[in-house]
Parts: sequence; structure tokens; C-alpha cells
Amino acid sequence: MLLADTLKKACQFFPHKEAIICGNRRWTYEEFFGRLSRFSDYLKRTGIEKGDRVAILHPNCHCFLEV
Repeated sequence: MLLADTLKKACQFFPHKEAIICGNRRWTYEEFFGRLSRFSDYLKRTGIEKGDRVAILHPNCHCFLEV
């Protein structure tokens, strides 16, 4: 099972349960899934396709999880 599938399932069963805590910021599964969906849509609009490689250099925080 892919990580995205696991998150989608958690969002279906526990949409209002806290999923991510980063410092003083908190997101439910529903909120975090929405953030990931918007980021995924952005990557598609910019021409990134399945199989392309994307690098990230970022501290360990919620932004790293989103990418």
C-alpha cells in the first residue's frame, strides 16, 4: 500500500482527528489531505508528471511531509 493510499483511508475514517503536529500548528487528516491535494494539483499544472523526480532540501517539519 502506498503512503498516499494510507492517508486517503485515514481521511475517510478519521477526518477530524489530528494527524500532524508541527510546533504550535495542528492539522486534521482532512485538512492535511486537502493541503496535499492542492500541492499535487500545483505540481501537475507546472508540468510535473508521474515518474519525474523532484528534490527537496528542507528542515524536518510539516512542509517536508507535504512534499
